[in-house]
Amino acid sequence: MNPKLDRSDVEPLLEEAIAIDEEDKERVDRAAVREALQEVGVSPSRLEEAEVRLREKQEHARATKRKLAIACTVAFVASLVVALVLTQSRSTSATLAAMTAGEATVVGLTGAKPTATLEANLHNAPQGKAIELGCEWRDESGHIMHENHWSTKPVDRAVWPTHCKFEPPKKGHFAVTLKEGTRPLVVREFDSP
Repeated sequence: MNPKLDRSDVEPLLEEAIAIDEEDKERVDRAAVREALQEVGVSPSRLEEAEVRLREKQEHARATKRKLAIACTVAFVASLVVALVLTQSRSTSATLAAMTAGEATVVGLTGAKPTATLEANLHNAPQGKAIELGCEWRDESGHIMHENHWSTKPVDRAVWPTHCKFEPPKKGHFAVTLKEGTRPLVVREFDSP
């Protein structure tokens, strides 16, 4: 052992020695505790029993503290996950709100059994995500005659073509509404021969 100390070690060593001395001053000799127990009329043999109970209480307090720390950590992580999901949901909602449909036409109204096909191009659709779409086909009185619902493939281009079909049961004037959820993207009216 080197008899000399580094100057940088002196201050931490002094602080540690003072702390040990203060801890020692806080400790009480077992014999003094036994005497105190006898003075208040309690058998000195109860000291060991009291020490066991005290350790159990301290361990219980530490376990409770650990459980509380774990519960707080779990709650914090859960709140982060919820915040992330809400942020993602708002971002997706904002992206879907920016989506529009253009160049929408109804085709295929020829022949003995015409099939009306609404062809539309979606603009500003969220890239990399499938979109839930639907079409409502109404007669001239506004009654819904047919509905289509589908999910697109994940969008991979700026203009995304989509379509829906319906076979009108009779001649007349009809309207079709392309929707994303409950939001109408485009409405087209047409006559079926």
